[in-house]
Amino acid sequence: MPVITLRPTVQIGSRGEAVEELQILLNQRLGNQLIFRSLVPLKVEGDFGDRTHAAVLTYQEHYALDADGIVGHQSWTSLLQIPFPDIEGHWAANSITVLANMGIIRGNDLGNFSPNTLMTRGQFAQVIVAAFDRILTNIRPAIRFRDVPMSARSAIVRAYETGILSGFDDDTFRPEDGIRRQDVWVALTSILGTRRDGGSGVLNRYEDAETISDYALPAVELATLHEIVVNYPNVNRLNPKAAATRGEVAAILERSIVLHVRRQAEFGNPVELGYRVPKEPIHSPFVVMVSI
Repeated sequence: MPVITLRPTVQIGSRGEAVEELQILLNQRLGNQLIFRSLVPLKVEGDFGDRTHAAVLTYQEHYALDADGIVGHQSWTSLLQIPFPDIEGHWAANSITVLANMGIIRGNDLGNFSPNTLMTRGQFAQVIVAAFDRILTNIRPAIRFRDVPMSARSAIVRAYETGILSGFDDDTFRPEDGIRRQDVWVALTSILGTRRDGGSGVLNRYEDAETISDYALPAVELATLHEIVVNYPNVNRLNPKAAATRGEVAAILERSIVLHVRRQAEFGNPVELGYRVPKEPIHSPFVVMVSI
């Protein structure tokens, strides 16, 4: 990852080349998000006024940074570089960046995220526990899976105890198998609560709805209604039994976290997950949008 050259701290009232650079970066980072079109483009004039301040606050909140309106080392670092060099230009790069800022995901030994690589069941257990550990409740005793190494046991056991993931009849967990897309939504909806018995008709929008496994139908319906289904590259094709990529899981998980926290706050049940959560999820043309 390239080293970031130190920039001066800027805030309301600041002027100069650093502010011009800030305005250019904000236009780039916020300009591709429809919900922020009222904030950008900023006029690149080197004057840190109210519009620039509003854009800075929005950027900081959206990327889970300290939202104080002051652009110091943390905000400059976020604006000037992406957390993993191999996500630049990737369709899920913004969601991956948000999760990295939250401390939920990490790269490999080379500093890459490998967004197009399949996410394994073991990796999924790690990220899902990292995201929701504070609100998980044990519902069954732990068991010892004979194919889970000690280094991965903690997260997998936690995911099993809380009912997020299950093993197989031969006492294996198969941590190196890819996590199927439909199982991502089964896991997430078990955490987020609110079950449905069907009947909404939302699954009819998918070209391949008939390929969803029976056990996953309620979860996929609920996930669709709550707008945490992300289908790349065809928004109308679910591919429920395909193994999910790391980028796909990041996009789905980021939306799940943000929308769950927002929904619980609206219901008067604020959720504390132990990290800063943006107020709005990342906009993407690959999100299945419905009216709940």
